[in-house]
Amino acid sequence: DTGASYTVLPKETLERIGAARITKAFYIHLADGRKVKATAYAVTVSMKGVEAPCVCISFKNAQNLIGVETLEAIGVKLDPVKRKLEFTRPKGTLYCLTTC
Repeated sequence: DTGASYTVLPKETLERIGAARITKAFYIHLADGRKVKATAYAVTVSMKGVEAPCVCISFKNAQNLIGVETLEAIGVKLDPVKRKLEFTRPKGTLYCLTTC
C-alpha cells in the first residue's frame, strides 16, 4: 500500500520484538472508512542492509504493511513500473536539515 503513512504490525509481533509503546491509544481512519483505536510504537527497521528508527502503529486485526515514512527513513522508494524498491540516496547516509 503505497498510500499508507505509517508501518502497521500486529500487537503480538511488536511485543515479541520488544517494541517500545510511545503513545496512549488514539483513533485513526483506515482506507476503507473504518475508525479504529490504535497505539504507536518505536521500532528499528532493517531493509536492504540499512537500519532506521520509525514509528509503527497497531490496532485490532492489524495486517503487516510498510508505510511511506518507514521507506523514507530507510531511503528507498517504490518503482511502480518495476514493482521494486530502489534507494533514493547512498545507503547509510543521513541528511540533516538542521545542525546535527
